[in-house]
Parts: sequence; structure tokens; C-alpha cells
Amino acid sequence: MKPQALTILSFLMATNAVWADPPEPGEKSRKFATQDKAAQLVQGYYQKAAIGLSDEDLDRFFTAHKRERHNKLVRRLATITGQNEDIEQRRVLDVERLNAQCETLSLQGGHTSGSATRMAKLIYSVSNQCVDYPPRIQRTIVLSYSSDFGQWQIHRVRNSVVQE
Repeated sequence: MKPQALTILSFLMATNAVWADPPEPGEKSRKFATQDKAAQLVQGYYQKAAIGLSDEDLDRFFTAHKRERHNKLVRRLATITGQNEDIEQRRVLDVERLNAQCETLSLQGGHTSGSATRMAKLIYSVSNQCVDYPPRIQRTIVLSYSSDFGQWQIHRVRNSVVQE
């Protein structure tokens, strides 16, 4: 092609790109924020919890809302016990570690919703190997996709006893 034809073709392609519709804001989250990836994050969280969580892990795995609820629990425990918040934080994380070592989660179902703000709701059956006769527990984990972190984050965890 002649240089003049290449220049015109390049100009037309650039003009077309400018006039093209911008991508939908939720397109990226719909592509990367699948139910499978949400379940992988939950599995990764419980694997990490079984070893031990750090403050940085909580920032990565929890939404700001969930982290604030966690921090309120630690502050309340520190007030009740009269201990330093760092000590109570370690105790809460130790309990989480022990629970993660004893529990086995089995994904029962779930769904994702939303486009720009992507949410997932996963339902697990929880069995506990560390107690003789535990009640059957169903755990619902609600996640929110964080475009800042490029991954799911845990927003809320709710346990309920399954009535038989």
C-alpha cells in the first residue's frame, strides 16, 4: 500500500475507535467474577485460615464492611476482657484457625448477580470433625467482586442450624 493510503486507513480506524461505544462498566466483572472464582476464593480463605491469618490477609479476603464488623468485635472483646486489642485480635484469629482446621465445607449451591456491582451468594454444608455430635450447619457466604483487588471478597458469613 502507498503511504498516503496507510495514513488514511489509520485515520479511519482511529476515528472509528473514538466513535465506538465504550465498553459496559460491568463487562470486566462479569467476565472475571464467576461463581467458580468466588468458590475458589472461599476455599483459599479457609486454607489460609487453617494455617493462620494476618491483618493483611483480612484486608485481602474481606470487604471494608466485613473488616469493620471484625474490628468492632475485636474492640468489644478488648473492652469486656480489659486486654489490649492486639491480644484480642490474635485470639479471634486463633479461633478462626481452629474452626478452619476442624471444618469441612461442601458447596451446595449458589448464584451470582449484578453487572457493575457483582455479588455472589454461596451455600455450604459444614461438617465438623473435632466434636462428637455437632448440629448440621449451613453456611451462607455473600461475596462482592472488588475491581480494586481484581478478585472476590467476603462480605458476610451467616451460619444456621439445619433442622432435621
